[in-house]
Amino acid sequence: MAAGAEWCNTSLHKALTDEAGGYFNGATMQIMLCNADNFIKGTHDFVADIVADELADASYARKTLAAFDVELNPASGQAIKFTATNPVWTALAGAETVAVAYIFEFITSDALSPLWWKLDGANIVTSGGDVTVTFDATDGIAAINT
Repeated sequence: MAAGAEWCNTSLHKALTDEAGGYFNGATMQIMLCNADNFIKGTHDFVADIVADELADASYARKTLAAFDVELNPASGQAIKFTATNPVWTALAGAETVAVAYIFEFITSDALSPLWWKLDGANIVTSGGDVTVTFDATDGIAAINT
C-alpha cells in the first residue's frame, strides 16, 4: 500500500480563522517598507530584528492591511489563500529605496510582533510619488497549494 498524506485544509483553515479562537481571527496585520534586505531566515523572526532597515522619512508610516482575509478553497484553486487590499503610500518622499516589504502581525511591540511574509521589492526610489504594493491577482499575499 502506498502511504501518503492528504491535506486537511478544512481543519487547518478552522485552526487559523475560527471565530472561537483561530490564530488569525482578530489579528492586526500590518505592512512595513524597508530600504535594505538584511533578512536572515531562522534568525530574524520579529519586527524588532529588522526594524533598523525600515524607511525613516517622515512621510512614511506603517500601514494596517485592509480587508485581510484567509480564504478556504478559493476559486483560483489553492487550499488556503491569504488576501488583503493593495496598500498605497501617497506622496512618499525622502529619496529612499524600497527594497523589501514585510507583513507582520502587530502584537503590542516590535519585539513581540512576528514576521509572516517578506515581499521582494523592485528597488523603488521614493521621490514624492505614490508607492503601491500589489499582491498577486491569483495567489494574493500568499497561497498554500495542495
